[in-house]
Amino acid sequence: MPSRPLLIGLVGGIASGKSSVARAFQRRGARVIEADPLAKSLLHLPEIRPQLLAAFGDVETDGRIDHGKLAAAAFGNSESAARLNAIIHPHVSAAIDRIVEDWTREGFRGIAVLDAALLLEAGMGSRVDHLVFVDVPEDLRRKRAAARGWSEEEFVRREAVQWPVEKKRNACAHVIDNRGTEAGLEAQVDALTARLTHLS
Repeated sequence: MPSRPLLIGLVGGIASGKSSVARAFQRRGARVIEADPLAKSLLHLPEIRPQLLAAFGDVETDGRIDHGKLAAAAFGNSESAARLNAIIHPHVSAAIDRIVEDWTREGFRGIAVLDAALLLEAGMGSRVDHLVFVDVPEDLRRKRAAARGWSEEEFVRREAVQWPVEKKRNACAHVIDNRGTEAGLEAQVDALTARLTHLS
């Protein structure tokens, strides 16, 4: 029996549907760590908030970090994004480690899925057992982002501070095609779950 959960990292371009893939794994008994809400929950910590204010200026509303203001300030260019990542990612990584340790102590030995938009950029790729690329053509990702209310400018700006999609794909040993139907996605997750469980 494995000594800890099998950690899978989901990688993909913006609006590729990584969260949908994570939920499909979850329906098969996997546990999911969503890095984005985890990071947002850490922004107000006393060891983080002053660094954000020093780096990005007034990004607060009513005395609390405003996620929208912070995103606008941090994702304007790659240098600003790198500053944000340097502040936040060590704390996110430590929080993820604590979650996995807690699950290990509980005796959970199944699949744990890490859904993190900047997983590779944050240097966390080596900390997971398997990297899975969620593949969706750019035109469809743009349509999905627009359906979320993102402007074309926002999509381009956010994509520019991430690794190129092809570089992400090349870093992954496994691929899930998420351009089709929900049934097709479920079948791929079934097959990949069986394969990864066998490999472990």
